Amino acid sequence: MNYAAYDEDGVIVQWGSGEPPPGCAYIEHTNPGSLADYCVLAGELVEKPLMTLTVSSPTAADGVAETVVSGLPVGTIASFLLGGEWYYVTVDDGTLEISAYDPQTVSVRLWHGLYQHPNVEVVFV
Repeated sequence: MNYAAYDEDGVIVQWGSGEPPPGCAYIEHTNPGSLADYCVLAGELVEKPLMTLTVSSPTAADGVAETVVSGLPVGTIASFLLGGEWYYVTVDDGTLEISAYDPQTVSVRLWHGLYQHPNVEVVFV
């Protein structure tokens, strides 16, 4: 049996074959492979909707000007490498703002349990 265990919001917390973890809500499914782009809605396994993002880039690399990624659902987790240091940010207002001192391209990885999350690149010049 293939299963997808999920939380009360429909976020899939684990999937696999065999017995689901005890005490978790789960559904059986026949999808092959990864369920990273799926969630559970009304007891059904459904593909997550795609985020609709807007990116204001390129941005001046002056440490003051900010590039903005907007359209992020609240709770989105963003991770990115900037100046040799990793940053992990949870979005609480729908936008992510980043500034940089040096010209560079920053790859921003996004994750949300109920939305597909394309990675974006922001450019500082």
